[in-house]
Amino acid sequence: MEYNGLWDRLTVDEEKMDTIRKDWIEGKVPDLPFVIIDQEKLKEHISEKLSNIAGQRMVTTIIKAQYGDGKTNVLKYLSLYFVNHKDLRILLLYSRADVEQTDFCIYLLQQLQDNCMKELVEGVKSLRNTDRFNPAILANNFNDDFSHIRDYTIKLFEQGLDDETITNIIYLGTGRLYSKGAFGKHGLSQLTNFNRREIFVLFLNILAQCDYRIIFAVDELEKIYDKSTRRMAYFFNSYRELVDLFNKIQGHYLITTITNAVDIASLSQPFWGRVENDVVYIKKITEESDLAELVQLMAELLNVEIREGKVSDIVSTISRKRLDSNRFVIRAIGEALKGNHSISFEEELAKDEQVKALYNNAYTNAKDDGGLKNLTRAFFDPLEYYLETLEYKNIDENLFRRDYQAFIDIVSKKAFFFLFNDDSKIKGRIQEFINEKGINRFVVFVPKELTVTHSMFDFAGVEVKIIDYDPTQLFVLMNIYRKNFDKQKEIFRLIGIVTEYVFE
Repeated sequence: MEYNGLWDRLTVDEEKMDTIRKDWIEGKVPDLPFVIIDQEKLKEHISEKLSNIAGQRMVTTIIKAQYGDGKTNVLKYLSLYFVNHKDLRILLLYSRADVEQTDFCIYLLQQLQDNCMKELVEGVKSLRNTDRFNPAILANNFNDDFSHIRDYTIKLFEQGLDDETITNIIYLGTGRLYSKGAFGKHGLSQLTNFNRREIFVLFLNILAQCDYRIIFAVDELEKIYDKSTRRMAYFFNSYRELVDLFNKIQGHYLITTITNAVDIASLSQPFWGRVENDVVYIKKITEESDLAELVQLMAELLNVEIREGKVSDIVSTISRKRLDSNRFVIRAIGEALKGNHSISFEEELAKDEQVKALYNNAYTNAKDDGGLKNLTRAFFDPLEYYLETLEYKNIDENLFRRDYQAFIDIVSKKAFFFLFNDDSKIKGRIQEFINEKGINRFVVFVPKELTVTHSMFDFAGVEVKIIDYDPTQLFVLMNIYRKNFDKQKEIFRLIGIVTEYVFE
């Protein structure tokens, strides 16, 4: 299969460019990226997998990288590419890992149900009217465990069923309809979750027979790991069971992303043995030619004219900084182009040995005493004290702390949210504040390991500022601020740096 223009720069609607520019300059990965700079090994790897997407076997890729190096960027680039090339009949289904659903097959079945019902229903009708069509070829000829879905498959392709009936039978397969009575209505024995793997194979083969191919793009698997290592191990075992079915699936492609911090082999050696050759890494952008290309791109996005020699000056400066992630590289380039320079917390902390000692001792004590384990609960006591010293008298106390991890300044009509290890509810909470509390200005503090971008918030007439922060760092600073009156001025400056002075 030919993929014309894959890895070239893609076209993005101009109306979306403002959001993209805002994300780029803040060092965030845009929701609709249109170019992948460098990463030649990754591009080659994915291109090879895509060349076999219409083959006789499903394939997978696991993208590993550090936080902020661009895993999501790759998935969103592919998503945009296939939106722009609908003639390929490839549907990319992007989603973020669900920490509550560790049965990967059931999770992917849900994705099919949510996104491919029209194609499945039309596929069933088309195939059943094909001469000499035998549904057994879609289900491993009903051998082994596929024998359990023989009656279900035959019923699905029964002549004369209307769209609604076909839809309901598909729902029996995905689990949306699951009662004994729902199965009995169609003369079928009840399926269990054990049978969902075979159903998954069946549905993908229906789509393949109708020349549709699916790319499942599942982002941020590390969220499961953050919940618990046991849960991550269970997920990997479920992933392994899925991989073992790939030779029974006619094509399709599963791409997942995970951070380098998760050691797959130690959590599930059987799974690692199956996918070791399917793992590809995103590397930091370090080559001067790649950095120069990124500088030129950023200048274009930000509408900044570059004088002769400035590109090489910026590249030299960025190279010397040895920044930790591609996200920080992007941010540094944006600052250089705009003539801004961020203040380093570490550099400022080092200027006062006494404050540095207070900070390091408080951090160590909190860690040793377990004070950092329940940060979501402990965080708001020192925050409340800090805000009181700034004479924030207009806080809506009903919304402060745990219920929303937020507070509202009722005079300025601005809400401040603090995220710690999960960002799944933030959009809904902002929408609630807009609808029920008349708030249209928001500041969202986001841990550096979470990927939250402006493109997540498509609210008309609403201002959202996203600040990357280290919750532990801010918590410790606010605690020493409360306990050391003689150093509050110096600590206040440090808190201002890590919060970008939004409380002034």
